[in-house]
Amino acid sequence: MRGSTASCGVRVIVSRESLRRTNTGAVTGQLWLEIEVAADAPVADPEVGWCDFPVPVLTWWLDALASLGTTSVATCRFMDGPRSFVVEAGDGRFEVRGEEWSCAPERADFEAALRGAAVAVLSECERQGWSSRDLLDLRRAVSGSATR
Repeated sequence: MRGSTASCGVRVIVSRESLRRTNTGAVTGQLWLEIEVAADAPVADPEVGWCDFPVPVLTWWLDALASLGTTSVATCRFMDGPRSFVVEAGDGRFEVRGEEWSCAPERADFEAALRGAAVAVLSECERQGWSSRDLLDLRRAVSGSATR
């Protein structure tokens, strides 16, 4: 891990109210990261209200974190656009880097934030009566993340 990374908090934001199901069954909605470093104003990545496909994206991110047992760096991509962030494992922390920010949240805190966002999406989709292969994949990824 790089030495210049600040300790911080990274929140995974999903707007449950924004979730919609397309005619093809894909779930779209607002998904972004909120990074808090020291007393600075939070940074949103890619931006507040970013519209994407939260079900497969959160699955990819959970799977990427799971891969950190066999690799030292994982790339977490957004589906809509070329945006991504990188996660590198360290002692009790992750180094998480975007294009314009970098920080080192506690590993358990970042995992919990990601898992919490995924559970919120699953809960809302269940409330709406939606089902799909992507939702099953997300449920599997959440279950796997809870055992680490």
